[in-house]
Amino acid sequence: MSDSLLFLIVGLLISIPLTIVLNLATPRIERGWGSRSEQKAKQLADREGILRERARNFQHEPAAFTRYLWDTLFSIVRGLLIGLVVVVLFFVYMSGLSLSNAFDFPDATETTRNFLSTITGFGVVGVALIVVLIYRVASADAREAMRLIKLVGGLPIEDERPETERELL
Repeated sequence: MSDSLLFLIVGLLISIPLTIVLNLATPRIERGWGSRSEQKAKQLADREGILRERARNFQHEPAAFTRYLWDTLFSIVRGLLIGLVVVVLFFVYMSGLSLSNAFDFPDATETTRNFLSTITGFGVVGVALIVVLIYRVASADAREAMRLIKLVGGLPIEDERPETERELL
C-alpha cells in the first residue's frame, strides 16, 4: 500500500468518527452549560416571551404569518442547496485530485503526494463540518417555525374590543 493511500485512510479513520462524536456531543454540552447558567435560563425565558408575542401578532396578521413561513422555507431550502453544492464541488475536486494522484508523474515527489493526501483528509473534515453547520441552522429555523405554528394554532385569539364592549355583549 502506498504512503499516500495510507495517509488518506488514516485521515478518514480519524476525522469521520471525530466529527460524528463532536456533533453528537454538542447538544449535551450546550444543555449542561445552559442548565447551570441563570443568565442562559433568563435568555431562554425572554426568547419564549418573544416567540409568544410573535405568535399573538401572527394571529392578527395571517398574511404576515404566511410570509414568515415562506421565508423560513426558502431559508431552509437555500441552506440545503448550498450544502449540496459544497459537497458536489468537493467531490469534483477530490476526483480530480485522485486522478492526478493515480497517474505516476515523474516530477511528483513523495512529499507532494503526502501533502495532497493530508489536504484531502482536511477537506473531508471541512466538508463534514460545513454540512453539519448548515443542517443545524436549517433544523433550528424549522424548529422555531414549528413552535410558532403550534403557538399560533393553540393560543386563544384575544378580542381587541375594550372591556366595556365585551360586557355589553
